[in-house]
Amino acid sequence: MALNPRALALVDSLGRDRSVEVCREVFRELGVDEALVRDDDARKALARLVARGGLVGAAARVVQNASVTSTPEPEAISRKSLCNMLAPALGDETSRQAVERYASQLGMVSPSLTIDQADRLLESMAQVGGILGTVAVGGDPSRFTKVRLALRQR
Repeated sequence: MALNPRALALVDSLGRDRSVEVCREVFRELGVDEALVRDDDARKALARLVARGGLVGAAARVVQNASVTSTPEPEAISRKSLCNMLAPALGDETSRQAVERYASQLGMVSPSLTIDQADRLLESMAQVGGILGTVAVGGDPSRFTKVRLALRQR
């Protein structure tokens, strides 16, 4: 599940399994595709979770307040690091070629990318489907790149 970094912050309070479970529930309630969560979707989801009360609500309130009060500098990731995330499934050369091709198509010329740029690049890869799209954004969160990228932000 490709959780928004704000939603991933719930992991600290609720644990990974419970965080994924409550986020999936609320995204389903909101009619949001969990692979395409935007900032406004995350804000709505957090508001719903706060309204639930209890430990889930308290954890969501902490995340919600932190999101409002802090605007951290965008993190960067090198193209090489992104390639390394893809390489276990695609191989080194295929990963390098894919990152270079999609970065070029998106006009990304720097050797490092902001997290938002890396996210856009992975979304672009996902559009082609096949193994590249699956490795970029789908499947088991411990193995796929977009989720690992989001976790890196924490």
